[in-house]
Amino acid sequence: MTTVAYTCPFVPAEWIRAHGLKASRIVPPGRGHGALMEATAGLCPFARALLNDLAGRPAGSPAVFTTVCDQMRRAAEVFAARCPDRPCFVMNVPATWRTPAAMGMYVDELRRLGGFLVGLGGSAPTDGQLTEVMLDYDGARRQLAAARDGLTARQYAELLADFGRCGIDAAGDACHAAQADRKTDAVPLAIVGGPLLGGHFEVFDIVERFGGRIVLDATAGGELTSPAPLDRHRADENPLAALAEAYFGAIPHAMRRPNSQFYDYLRRELPARGARGVLYRHHTWCDT
Repeated sequence: MTTVAYTCPFVPAEWIRAHGLKASRIVPPGRGHGALMEATAGLCPFARALLNDLAGRPAGSPAVFTTVCDQMRRAAEVFAARCPDRPCFVMNVPATWRTPAAMGMYVDELRRLGGFLVGLGGSAPTDGQLTEVMLDYDGARRQLAAARDGLTARQYAELLADFGRCGIDAAGDACHAAQADRKTDAVPLAIVGGPLLGGHFEVFDIVERFGGRIVLDATAGGELTSPAPLDRHRADENPLAALAEAYFGAIPHAMRRPNSQFYDYLRRELPARGARGVLYRHHTWCDT
């Protein structure tokens, strides 16, 4: 089965899987992983690490980029130029989100992505096939959310990363993950900012070592980027529209304009998790 690699949360794994291909959302390992792109100017550390990860994959491995930020646009250009043997697709994701036109454009881009997936050897799904995959993923995400309180912050972050990389095949691991030895007197904190590289997950351990606990991962690669729970009635009526609403209509990414969703999310989740402080981290040149 062909594996389609991507990193942007606005690329629906269900859409790729429904076409008969494997969806793999990458969390680049970062430092010490390849040097093909090290000399490339104008790339943030995350984009450079992503390109090094993609460049190290077998010839012919496809990748999907989006237009969520200038760094990702630049990364797509560099990838296409330096890895001409790899199929590459750039999906336009509107920054504005409150208008029907923006939602219509996102749905059109999903259809265009579908054409790319068919070109890779996939098959256009029927509504029933898409709905079935969407239900499977929705159930898996509910299972992951239910496992959160029994895990350390790092365990949960790594579980989400495994789920993104492997899809529903990794969801069952939530039931067998080691239970956390949690300190009841730890100071609850949230982490906010750009996406973490794989080598940065140690930040969760560092926080716990000094008496804290990350109770909310609101980075651009963490919990904040999970799509909304599936509207099953809407999915029965129009599965592609329901998929677009769960992703484009709901993910409160900071790149949205207006970005009120992001602040509404924090206003809701910070008190709900009991967070007493916020740790902010970001990559150099992370404009969003």
